[in-house]
Amino acid sequence: MKLATKFLAVVLATALASGAASASQAPEAVLKLEPYRKGVAVRVEANGKRGLFTVDTAGGITIVSPAFAKLVGCEPWGQLVGYQMTGNRLAEPRCDNFSFKAAGVPLTARAAGVMEVAPLISKDAEPIEGLLALDVFEGKTITFDPAAGKLIVESPASAAERIASARELPIRLAREVSGLALAAYLEVPTGKGPVRFEIDSGNGGTILVSKPYARLFGLDPEAKGRSRARSK
Repeated sequence: MKLATKFLAVVLATALASGAASASQAPEAVLKLEPYRKGVAVRVEANGKRGLFTVDTAGGITIVSPAFAKLVGCEPWGQLVGYQMTGNRLAEPRCDNFSFKAAGVPLTARAAGVMEVAPLISKDAEPIEGLLALDVFEGKTITFDPAAGKLIVESPASAAERIASARELPIRLAREVSGLALAAYLEVPTGKGPVRFEIDSGNGGTILVSKPYARLFGLDPEAKGRSRARSK
């Protein structure tokens, strides 16, 4: 858990910077991020088969399409149960120890969910085979820089250089789905106490605030569409 906290601090520091400074120390690997819908995606290879996965820092658990699971020889079993941010319940079979590579880096999802990803596919874009979440980077230090099209898997030396001048912000880690999922929440101060916002690269650029907390940010909870808010 200590290592997971470390890499999530790097993710947050990079996301708030105007641009990630170039590091002189070599990282372990650099994954190329490709634009996809309002987010980004990355190329992976599992059991010799290639696929395109969207990257979602709020996904919790890495997801694989049933067709890709079958293609790479992963036989789904059992069930994973979780909830979307809207409260919708999801129940899906699982593929344990789903191993693959991205930019030559071995990654493993302890339990990947198996479900259809068709609703995530852009009409005029290449089909995707799954969703890459933070669970596969547990124990690693990463820098997530979508503006530069990079997800950097840091080496100990490059990580130390990266965070030397970074500003650390308070976060909370969430491990739902029997402790298999991994997501991060930024603590935002308000007059009533801290409110926790999930760090979500798949959200499309709009910050979502639930109605019970809207007034704390000067927002009308009944207003439709986008509004402007401010927080220190």
